[in-house]
Amino acid sequence: MEKILIIAIYSHPEYYPPTLNLIEHISDKYEKILVLHRNIFGFNWIYPSNVKLQSFCKKHNFREIEKSPISKKVYWFFCFTLLLYRTIKKYKPDTVILYDSIPILSWRLIFRWIPSPRVLWYHNHDVNDNKYLKKISISFMAAKCEKWIFKKLDIFSLPAIERKIYFPLNDLKGHFMFIPNFPSLRVIGRLNQNQKSSFSSNNTIRILFQGSIGPLHGIEEVISILKNTIKGKKLILVLKGFIDDVYKEELEDLAMKLEVTNNIIFLSPSGYAEVIENARSCHIGIGIHKKNDIMNNTLGTASNKIYEYASCGLPTLIYDNIHFRSTLAHRKWVFFTDCTSESLLKNLIAIEDNFNELSSIAYEDFKTDLNFEYRLKSVFKQL
Repeated sequence: MEKILIIAIYSHPEYYPPTLNLIEHISDKYEKILVLHRNIFGFNWIYPSNVKLQSFCKKHNFREIEKSPISKKVYWFFCFTLLLYRTIKKYKPDTVILYDSIPILSWRLIFRWIPSPRVLWYHNHDVNDNKYLKKISISFMAAKCEKWIFKKLDIFSLPAIERKIYFPLNDLKGHFMFIPNFPSLRVIGRLNQNQKSSFSSNNTIRILFQGSIGPLHGIEEVISILKNTIKGKKLILVLKGFIDDVYKEELEDLAMKLEVTNNIIFLSPSGYAEVIENARSCHIGIGIHKKNDIMNNTLGTASNKIYEYASCGLPTLIYDNIHFRSTLAHRKWVFFTDCTSESLLKNLIAIEDNFNELSSIAYEDFKTDLNFEYRLKSVFKQL
């Protein structure tokens, strides 16, 4: 009998690079992997040959889904649940991985009528925070179901140890695993074919923020210093990822006011290969997280962008607080800032003065212990 893995994620795996890393490596352990995702477009990722993506209904882009009425969202959720039910009934998988809480709600609706897998695994990307959940929403109902599943789990995993306190681990039937959101040596090695450029190769310093672009990431503060030069080099801010139209307009207005419009580049979201390719064209990463909530206070090993910067040899600006200090203070390529102009400029000068060495150290740290493979043996041992 074929050894089959079913992965259920109520988004698209290409929006979660750590999920792509797991699929890449776990594909060696199963004859067939079926990834069930909601009706949202991905990009252009090439999966292992034994991995097949399945969805339902007509696909939409991320913004269309976000702005859809609740009636459509409920309908799409039940379509996803039906897809999960039919796929498990048909294939009787050895292992099922549920990503985040919405597939748990689906599981609760169907578990009495499906065969139990040998391994039921729940991985949580982001802790549910009640202050962000609308009470009339699928996410709210799914969050209420989360505790229910722990008595049925064989594996529960998190990207940050600090988040354990937010889950009922006393109810966990099986094993807990810590899987940081580090990039994969195998994947990055395939994507990174050229040597990293250095500051000496041009007369600009490209400062990168990648991911969901929004307030409290130090972006406005970086814009405020873009008129400066560092040893004659022009500062360029590269913003790559999803951005709300209103917030983008606010940033453009600020740039116009400060006369630095030509110092900012907005790049659309793209597949992971293009994300890494763009990062390699930049010099410094922004890993600043100033929000004071559960997710942002436990991001030390969960912010994949920080470690993707390292994998591309980018020294990185990090917000100076106790949490990030406790996790990253010993990394020489990490520079802590309180986001004042003085602090930012001081760090940029320090990085420029010693860029090549810092870039090499960041990459070596990635190769040594800040990679997905470093934790892989413990993951497969539990399986």
